[in-house]
Parts: sequence; structure tokens; C-alpha cells
Amino acid sequence: KMCSISGYTGNLRAGVLGIFKESLHHRGPDDHGIFEDNLVHLSMNRLAIIDLENGNQPMFNDKRTMVIIFNGEIYNYIELKKRLNSEGVNFSTSSDTEVVLKAYEKWGIDFLNELNGMYAFAIYDMGISKMILSRDKMGEKPLYYQLSKNDNDLFFASEYNSLKQITDLNPGEHSNFNYDAAAWYFGYKAMPSEKTISKNIHKLSPGSFLIYDLKSKKNQIKKYYSVNSKTKFK
Repeated sequence: KMCSISGYTGNLRAGVLGIFKESLHHRGPDDHGIFEDNLVHLSMNRLAIIDLENGNQPMFNDKRTMVIIFNGEIYNYIELKKRLNSEGVNFSTSSDTEVVLKAYEKWGIDFLNELNGMYAFAIYDMGISKMILSRDKMGEKPLYYQLSKNDNDLFFASEYNSLKQITDLNPGEHSNFNYDAAAWYFGYKAMPSEKTISKNIHKLSPGSFLIYDLKSKKNQIKKYYSVNSKTKFK
């Protein structure tokens, strides 16, 4: 397993980042980093593969108006980096994480069409007060999310069990059991890509991105890739 990402929005909740760190330590034992402000709290456990010295996360853009936590590998990051260089973008690391962040900064959400790899990431765009979660086309890297019932804050993590450990989000285990998902599993040995065994916890579908507005506390999920179509996201 390679790295983990996790985080939540809204007011500080004591102990939550600690739960994320400890429950996901096995995915990234080499380094741990956090970012927090009044709106967003991010945690990242890293298994160092590329740019061992300078690739630590969370990672910022040059103006420190965007921050990313990233799990995975971008196979064509060198080619993308050359394209961005030709458009005047400079880099301070050799990490594919920085390429993802600066591709978003330069090209906007359409940059997802250019990525070739396995990944799950979260970008906090402070300029527009939005959190962006995305998952690779085939869903090789996991990403789970949940909205709190009281205030609609967003919680996300690389593993289901990390979200289940936040007990104030999951009261009443029996009432939250997803019988529909269980029927799918026992009937087909699989379940729809967005479902889990809990009604409250969801998977972000492969080839999708979620945009969460920190002001309105509303989210929108869109597909940017489908195996049935080569049409790019518009």
C-alpha cells in the first residue's frame, strides 16, 4: 500500500486527526504531515517513493493559496511537467504531487483528463473556498467520504475503517447498516462503486471528482471518465 490521505472540514474536532494518523500509519510509515486552518484539517501518511527529500506533504503552490495531499503515482508526470514548464510554470521538487497541484492551478479541473496513473487526492483551493477530491479512472486507489448529519461537514479517508472510528459520526451501528449494499454483495460478490456496508459512508466512484463548497457546505460529484466513452469532461 502506498500512502494515505484523510481530513475533514469545519470546526476543530479534538482527536480526529490523531485517529486518522494512527489508523492509517500502516499505509505510510515514512512521514506524517498535517495542515489546519479555520475551515480545513488535513492529514497525510507517506510512503516515500519519488523525491525522498523534498516530496513531503501537505504540499503548497508558490502563493500558498492551494494545498494538496496525494496518494498514488502519476505515470506521465514527467511529460506533464515539461508541458507546464513550456507554459511558464516552475517547480521546486521532483515530485509528481507538485505536478498534480500545479496542473490544477494552471489548467483548472480539466487537468484530470491529462492524468495517467493511479491516485486519490484532495486539493484545498483557498481562493474559491472549495475542497476537491478525486479518484483515478479505474479506482485503483481508494477514497471514502462522509457528511456529518448535524452540520454537513465533509470527512474523508483512504480507508473505510478510519471513518468508522470517529464515533460521533456513526451513532447506532445497527440503524446505519446498509442492507441494500449487503444484498448486492451476497448476490453478486460485489457492490455498486459508491456504496459501502454503511449507509453513512460512501466511496467516491472511479473516474469521478467531488467539489465541496466550504461556504454553503454543499457538494457536487461529477464523472470525468467512463470506460464506455472517451469523451472528456466538459
